[in-house]
Amino acid sequence: MTEPTYPITEPGVYDIPEARYHLHHGEITPEPSLSCGDTKKLAGPGATCPARVLYDRQNPDTETTPAKLFGTLVHELLLQGGPKTIAVMPEDLSAMNGNKKEVKSWLAERHEEGFETVKHEVFLKAKAMVDALHENQIAAAAYANGQPEQSLIWRDPSFGIWCRARLDWMPNPGGMFYVDYKTQAAVDTDSISRAMFNYGYFQQAAWYTDGIKELGLCERPAFLFCFQEKEPPFLCRIIQPAPNDVEWGRVVNSKAKRIFADCLQQDRWPGYADDIDEITMPAWAERQLEQQHEAGAFDAWNEYQTPAAAE
Repeated sequence: MTEPTYPITEPGVYDIPEARYHLHHGEITPEPSLSCGDTKKLAGPGATCPARVLYDRQNPDTETTPAKLFGTLVHELLLQGGPKTIAVMPEDLSAMNGNKKEVKSWLAERHEEGFETVKHEVFLKAKAMVDALHENQIAAAAYANGQPEQSLIWRDPSFGIWCRARLDWMPNPGGMFYVDYKTQAAVDTDSISRAMFNYGYFQQAAWYTDGIKELGLCERPAFLFCFQEKEPPFLCRIIQPAPNDVEWGRVVNSKAKRIFADCLQQDRWPGYADDIDEITMPAWAERQLEQQHEAGAFDAWNEYQTPAAAE
């Protein structure tokens, strides 16, 4: 696939550079499009307000952190067969002090060429992660035949808004397994279960599945998550979200679509309520205070009452 011309006016699968895909103030569709990330911000766990979403869209976070850089490196090794936007420092230079002239010169040259850089040992860790993943037969098969990082563009039939999703991996025609790669501190069942909710992965499963179906790519797609630990031995698990979780994702996503559609129609992106709100403590905090009270933790309060209060 070649890069399309913008704006994209027809639903379909497109090969859009990652930087362009995430550049919200340079929209790729005739009207602003809704991504899964913004859907989570509008209606997911820990959702914010439309005003914050609009600001974030117009001011994308371009800061490069070591964690982001490492994640990008692993993705490029796994999905594209090697580093594409990152230059790996030669082993002999990596062993030198960072103030050495040779190191500074190499870094300056790579940055001038537009590359981010990592030390050789960082590359070796990322490669070890990918090698460990390929030892999982299901994971290896899932990433065997297809194309990386393809963008889906479609119009939602209910709300009429443009939607988009960026697949980690799209299988060749006839394939039904669509896999999204995630790294975690741990991949035990409880950790993954909590991540499904906390990070809105249940919404992502619904969002991507619906986009795949809307474009007619697969009638019954299997959207999977490949979770992998970030420390040796780099254990991984392939997870298919439970059908009920995906249905909840659709419910929450529909709320986000309605909010987005209303904001576009009214050209108004409201913040939080302008009135004075009454906000209670979390239910767990009240239960904790009640338990402490029943245990007599606050009985000493009478000693500190003023005479007037005591009367």
